[in-house]
Amino acid sequence: MSRIDGSEGEPDAYTTTTFQAMADAVLPPTFRRNEARWTIVAGANQLCVDRYVIAELDHSQFPPFEATNGERLSRSTARLLDWGAERLLGGGPPPLFSGAFPGGGPFSALPRLGRLQTLDLLDRLELSADELPAPFSENPALVRIIVNSLHQLTYFGYYSGWAGCGEAGWGLVGYPGPSFGYRDFRGFPSKDSRIEGGDTDG
Repeated sequence: MSRIDGSEGEPDAYTTTTFQAMADAVLPPTFRRNEARWTIVAGANQLCVDRYVIAELDHSQFPPFEATNGERLSRSTARLLDWGAERLLGGGPPPLFSGAFPGGGPFSALPRLGRLQTLDLLDRLELSADELPAPFSENPALVRIIVNSLHQLTYFGYYSGWAGCGEAGWGLVGYPGPSFGYRDFRGFPSKDSRIEGGDTDG
């Protein structure tokens, strides 16, 4: 699957692993029964939705780039999730989870329920704002926005067919991909000559 985030470079392994763990918690794989057989329906992690969420955060308008000291918002968010996991554990060590997401921090080491509890803890803002890592310090509203975005973007990515935008998806069925608009069908002639084939006369 090709990347579509358009970002320069790849997110580091720590960030990627943390977001894989997050996507797996929000939309895990499920089982479906077809006649006499059970089949597994892929979850958000299996469809690489974590890449979509990372790209959306890194290209978002909040917070200003300067507030992150040049750090990707996705990496700051990964550190926030680990911070929340540490608070959930009360300073104790992470449980001996099987380690489905090696390379991550405490959040990734938690079982699925623990990861959901961490997201809930952050969303309820049961924390001391001055202890939060940058750029969330003294900005609990941003914490809530980010946590809500993690849920929403995971659902958007999963149900929008984002995973099918690669070489193995829509192209196989002839879907032409994004377009500036089919103005012949909409009855609104384009005035923008930059659009390929644009007719400025209407």
